[in-house]
Amino acid sequence: MTAQPQPLTLLRLFTGTAADESTDLYKNEAANPAGAVQIEMVDGSSSANRRLGTGSDMTVAVDHSTSKASFPLKARAFST
Repeated sequence: MTAQPQPLTLLRLFTGTAADESTDLYKNEAANPAGAVQIEMVDGSSSANRRLGTGSDMTVAVDHSTSKASFPLKARAFST
């Protein structure tokens, strides 16, 4: 009987400068810094659409057959 591989997961910690408006937004530090950026999970789970502000984390499974992990995210710009 072949032993099944143990499930592997990968943890990603999101850090950055929070926007003045909300800690769920990241500050735009470009030369013309109007606006902010929001990052959300889009993995189809109960955590989908969870905002990933600075200090948030996200854990995903590693595919044993490819040794790859995928972080399904979406980002959008906010005008401030």
